[in-house]
Amino acid sequence: MRRKMLAAALLTFTVAAIAFRIWVVNQNQLSIPAEHYGMREWVELDGAFLFDYQEQTDGYAIKVTNASVMTAEEYVRAYAGESDVVPQDPTGDVIVLDLSIRNQGNSEGFIDILSQWLLGQRKDRTYQYDYDLWELAEPSMRDESGFKLVENSVYETHVPFVNATAPRYLESVSAWRRKPADDAYVDLVISNAPVRKMIRIPLKQM
Repeated sequence: MRRKMLAAALLTFTVAAIAFRIWVVNQNQLSIPAEHYGMREWVELDGAFLFDYQEQTDGYAIKVTNASVMTAEEYVRAYAGESDVVPQDPTGDVIVLDLSIRNQGNSEGFIDILSQWLLGQRKDRTYQYDYDLWELAEPSMRDESGFKLVENSVYETHVPFVNATAPRYLESVSAWRRKPADDAYVDLVISNAPVRKMIRIPLKQM
């Protein structure tokens, strides 16, 4: 009987200790604040970064001046008119953001613009930077990992984002396609830490 009571007490203590540990972890978990902005509003990065503090984004700011949904073929005609490349899946959708990027007094930092993404209205849907298309419009960005501006300057560019479907195992590369962009709005995530900054972009009326 005494052994049973001791075992029951030990089990109770173990369960309580686990529950306390879970409570402590939950109380001390990292909480990253989020800031939300609108289109045509300058968003100062103020050192916030996507993946690495070495981005050193102090002095950098981003503004979304316009957004549109178009086909890959329309994007090439509009922004890479001198290119004779026919994009793969030319009729697939891309979300094109007209971005103004500003650098005031920063000679060392950069923006990891290639790692930015759009979070869809449905939170399980994301749109990634469309490498193939943007490099046609901005050949100087080929093989670059960051976007660095001369001090005290502003640059405008047209960045395409795609919700893509990759080929299945043993399926032809030609099966790669750009899926429809049918969200009512998307959020452009421009930083993850120490503050997550997002710009809300409506698409429904476009």
